[in-house]
Amino acid sequence: MIKYDRIELSIFIIDRPGSLNKLLKIIDQSYINITSIHIDRISTGVNYGECLITLKLKILDYINLEIINTMLNYKKYRYKLNKYE
Repeated sequence: MIKYDRIELSIFIIDRPGSLNKLLKIIDQSYINITSIHIDRISTGVNYGECLITLKLKILDYINLEIINTMLNYKKYRYKLNKYE
């Protein structure tokens, strides 16, 4: 049986058409599976004109995690990765 690690990605993006699509393309290029998406525009800490996206991810290998870290840093996203069960 293949073992996946579960990761939660919380990331702020600009709230405009196409922003979520750009983020999802980065996830796709990292070969990471998305199991859940939550979009939040009203919580504390979310500035006007942006939204907080929380993604539940399944990764097979930590090289995928390194790829997404590199790509998100390069694009200057504000994000946090956490492991969950």
